[in-house]
Amino acid sequence: MKNLDYKIIDNFYNEQEINLIWEELDFLCYPHKLEFSPGGDDQYDTGCNKLIKRNTGLFLDDFYQKYRNCSNILNVNRKIYKDKFELGKPFFKYLPQEEKNLIIYDYTLINYYENSDYYLEHPDDAILTILYWIYREPKKFQGGDLFLEDQKIELKNNRIIIFPSHIKHSVTEVKMKEEDMGKKLGRFCISQFVDLK
Repeated sequence: MKNLDYKIIDNFYNEQEINLIWEELDFLCYPHKLEFSPGGDDQYDTGCNKLIKRNTGLFLDDFYQKYRNCSNILNVNRKIYKDKFELGKPFFKYLPQEEKNLIIYDYTLINYYENSDYYLEHPDDAILTILYWIYREPKKFQGGDLFLEDQKIELKNNRIIIFPSHIKHSVTEVKMKEEDMGKKLGRFCISQFVDLK
């Protein structure tokens, strides 16, 4: 087992912030708004001829374009950058230090998982990845845990995990009962990808 750099923050958002997030997720989580396997470009895992990911989602920055201030999530998720980058000093080593006038930015993806949805092992195309997990309680699904290479990170409501994007990671398959499907009772992951312009 490798000694990987990552940070977990539980109970990250307060009740008011969570309500704002749910308000937007309830507005967005409809089949005509969410794209199948967003950003996946129908990539197949060459080893098993299987789609690398199966879920639905939406890039919020594209959806709102010039009107980011209209998004509850894009406003609330600025919280991670308060207090000199909540990520902590160890993660700064992944940002190039020799360049001057760096412009650091992020983009946000909502991923939604229901029955049979998964994400096979992959790295992200960024410098840092920030994942926020949220779901309705009581939880109506099994699975959906994260693996950072060979290390299992348990899925928990209102949990954030931050790690260097080059670390390969995967999401285990979600299992739901048929009567719970199509009711926004699955696994939501709000992903922030931190990069340089």
